[in-house]
Formats: sequence, C-alpha cells, structure tokens
Amino acid sequence: MPLLSRMMIRIAFLNLWVGFGIATLILSYKGHPELFPAYTWQWIPAHVNLLLIGWMVQLALGVAYWILPRLYMQGSERGRIRFAVAAPILINTGVWLHVITALIAPWNNDMMTLLPAGLFLQLLGVIAFAIHAYPRIRPMLL
Repeated sequence: MPLLSRMMIRIAFLNLWVGFGIATLILSYKGHPELFPAYTWQWIPAHVNLLLIGWMVQLALGVAYWILPRLYMQGSERGRIRFAVAAPILINTGVWLHVITALIAPWNNDMMTLLPAGLFLQLLGVIAFAIHAYPRIRPMLL
C-alpha cells in the first residue's frame, strides 16, 4: 500500500475518533446538562463534518489512491502525484478550520466567517483528487 494511502487512512481514523469524542460530549450534555455549557449543541456541525468529510471521504480517497488502476508507460504509474498530495492537505485544513470555527464560535461570532473558507478548501481538495484520479479511471478492456 502506498505511503500516501496509509497517511490518508490514518488521518481519517484520527478524524473518526475526534468526531466520536465530540459526539460523546454532546450526548453527555443531554444526560447531564448541569455539567456542560448550553452551547454544547452548537458543536453538532463540527461532529458531522469530522465524520462525513474527515472520516468517510478521506477514507474513500485513501483507498481509491491505492486501488485505482495504475498508468503504465506514462511517466508516473499513479498519475498526477502533486494533486493527490494536495487533496488530503486541503481536505484536512478545511475540516479542521470548520471544526475549530464551530467550537470557538460561541465565544466569538466573528469566527463564523471562516466556515465558508473551510468548506471551500474541502471542495478544492476533492477537486484536486478528481484531477489526479481522472486519467486512472477508464473503461474495462475486454
């Protein structure tokens, strides 16, 4: 398995565990509201973003980088490596910008302006991976 796939999958697991940790705090607030601040419910977007984008999408991209057909006789057998490396960097930067903004926003509403920037970085990461993977996706030869 290539190094980039291993790194993407490991970071996806990190996002999974942090997302579950935030979910644990949110559910703990439901059981014992006196122990947590009232804005704990505002952490739900961070939890969802970590699990859907940080875990599911990144895991899928890490496996796709490894398992898509290789390009033989075209210089690099895995395609445009720079786009493949840029994809997890952009996705994780966007996810964590979104998470930090969602966690800090109850104290500072000016931080809410960073949410679109985080989502835009995630979109750029997915587009970068699509540019990388497009030449590797071809019809099956019979």
